[in-house]
Amino acid sequence: MAVLEAKKAKIDPITAQEQGLHYARQLGVPFVFLSNGDEVRFLDADVDAHSRAVAGVFSQDDLERRMATRTVRRDLMSVETDKNIAGGGGRDYQLECIGALCQEIFRGRRKLLVEMATGTGKTRTAAAFIKRLFEA
Repeated sequence: MAVLEAKKAKIDPITAQEQGLHYARQLGVPFVFLSNGDEVRFLDADVDAHSRAVAGVFSQDDLERRMATRTVRRDLMSVETDKNIAGGGGRDYQLECIGALCQEIFRGRRKLLVEMATGTGKTRTAAAFIKRLFEA
């Protein structure tokens, strides 16, 4: 289910990302771990644009759970935003914000920041966005 690309302690594991991806494609597995003994990084080859630091190599159960989610996952862009939560009453900018956030997730970003003025419905926007993520 995963490839572990190990390097010497003095080598940054990020430099092994392409090599790990190459091995994962050859073996037909989606998950790549990169490590130099001090740092462990994880990459889902089908979803992530870049590897990210993790505490350690995931357990067999965690990897199986990640594989199982692939079968029930829906395309985030095909899920509609609940307009009863956000976007109602002429607040189309909330829907535009959620759409932009979904685009960034689709591109592989994991960290997002929303800045909106007081009273514009940040909480409702966040709630509708989270609901959309759960449905996907």
